[in-house]
Amino acid sequence: MPTPSSVSACSNKEFAVGDLLDRGAACLESQRHQHMTRSVVYRRGTDEKQVQATVGKTEFEQADDSGLIHRTESRDFLVRTADLDVGAGLCSRERAIRCVRRLAPSEN
Repeated sequence: MPTPSSVSACSNKEFAVGDLLDRGAACLESQRHQHMTRSVVYRRGTDEKQVQATVGKTEFEQADDSGLIHRTESRDFLVRTADLDVGAGLCSRERAIRCVRRLAPSEN
């Protein structure tokens, strides 16, 4: 069922051209959050909270001078800012945080 924010962000009602990019971005954000997120545990210090996040993965591969191949995998978690309040206020960029995704046995 669409949320009120997704209905207003994605409606076909007439609007000013200047709002086109903002409304398009809001519509895409709403769709991403509704259809592409999974549950993760967000941790800051000793506090934790279950939130919905889109999980991204980037893989790097590089050969060194001796021909040894180094592989690195990076995970990114896209989380709505409003969901990041774990009781001590919203997270600032300076603070270290951790998202943990608990895998189902079939995903190992």
